Amino acid sequence: MATVDFFLGSSTPAGFLSLFEPAVRPPATSFLLKGTPGSGKSTILNRICSTFTDHRHIVERIHCAGNPDSLDGVIYQKTKTAILDATAPHVLSSIYPIAVETEISLYPCTSYGKIKPYRNDIVQLVNRNQLLSIRCYNFLQAACSLLADNRALVAEQTDSIKIERLVKRICPKEFPRQNTSHIEHLRFLSALTPEGYLTYGDTPKQLCERIYLLRDEYGVASEKFLKEVREYALENGHECYTCLNPLFPDQIEHLFFPQLGVGFFTANRYHEEFFTPCRVITSARFTNTEELKKHRQTICFRKKAANELLKQGVSLLDAQRECHNQLENIYTHATDFNQIDLITAGLMNRLARLL
Repeated sequence: MATVDFFLGSSTPAGFLSLFEPAVRPPATSFLLKGTPGSGKSTILNRICSTFTDHRHIVERIHCAGNPDSLDGVIYQKTKTAILDATAPHVLSSIYPIAVETEISLYPCTSYGKIKPYRNDIVQLVNRNQLLSIRCYNFLQAACSLLADNRALVAEQTDSIKIERLVKRICPKEFPRQNTSHIEHLRFLSALTPEGYLTYGDTPKQLCERIYLLRDEYGVASEKFLKEVREYALENGHECYTCLNPLFPDQIEHLFFPQLGVGFFTANRYHEEFFTPCRVITSARFTNTEELKKHRQTICFRKKAANELLKQGVSLLDAQRECHNQLENIYTHATDFNQIDLITAGLMNRLARLL
């Protein structure tokens, strides 16, 4: 095993979806970082990740969808320890203070006196950021409405019985019965970011030796297949990384089972094929493609229109990042990083005893 990369949040057509909450509750031990933009939360997380390495067990780098170069968290699966940014848009609070969660506040390190002259600037930037978010979600809703229409059309021509038969042939071989409780980790392998639709393609290879590649442009047959596989594997007591689709977050996009060394990856225009699969499964074997050809013009129009709408959404995410960068510049000049270093040293000492 090695260090892998995920998101715990993404912009979706319904707004920002956070998966942070389950990651910090029992059986985890969690440290919740709280502070202003530019107070060094991501720097602390990078330092933790580079200091406490573990080449035999899974270490998760959790990236910020609003700026993928920035970290939102680090999770150590061996000790079930999570250190996460607990500020908006993924605010976290203690439910079991000290026993489970420890809040690390960096707010006292920022001088109110130095911030006060920029009060109006901060209010304007935050309000602008919120308006950009609303506009972004409107574009994503419009795009996904078109894509959903295509998916509905494809679903009508998809043979669910054939999918179930394939699942029944594969699952007994891959998922032997275990007398243990299942464990499920909800993640995003991909997210909508200011750079576009970003996927961490090395993660599947780090988690699994064998990967089934599901080639499915519309994600209809693959989602049905993955739903059945997930249910079978969890019923048989296995640990699973369930990766959701940021465009349709109620649906599964990929599944990984590190203890078994097997994974299932959906490939389409949003995900390149980053590895050599152990087996390729194409959606065409489950789909009446001849019937779909009758709707080709409509399907293509929707795809192109949705793609343009998604581009507009991404441009608004980039504008949001610029707002956040301006906020960081204001707060950074008002932050005492000597105090930050002292807090970081205390946290590192605690983690050294845990990890």
